[in-house]
Amino acid sequence: MNTPNLDDCSQEERIAFCDAFPVSGRVPRTLAARMFPDKPKGYVRAAEQLRAYAWNRRTAYECRMRGDIIAALIYERICDSIYLRLPAFARAW
Repeated sequence: MNTPNLDDCSQEERIAFCDAFPVSGRVPRTLAARMFPDKPKGYVRAAEQLRAYAWNRRTAYECRMRGDIIAALIYERICDSIYLRLPAFARAW
C-alpha cells in the first residue's frame, strides 16, 4: 500500500485509503508495515496519524460539498495540526 498524497488525491482515492483502516483503535502492524516497509521507529503511530488525517480530510471535503464551509475549515485545521505532528518519513508531500 502506498500512502497517497491525501491533499492532492481524488475523493475516491481518499475514501479507499480510509476504508482500508479500522475507524478507531490501533492500526494493525501488518497494515502499517505495508505503508512503511522499512518500519522506522514510530511507524504504527504514524499510520494512525495518517488514518486520522485521511478521515478528517474526507470529512472536510464532504462538508464543503454540502456547503458547510465553517465545518470544513474546522476539519482542515485539525488536518493541519495532525500534519505538524507527523514524523518526516510519513510526510508524502
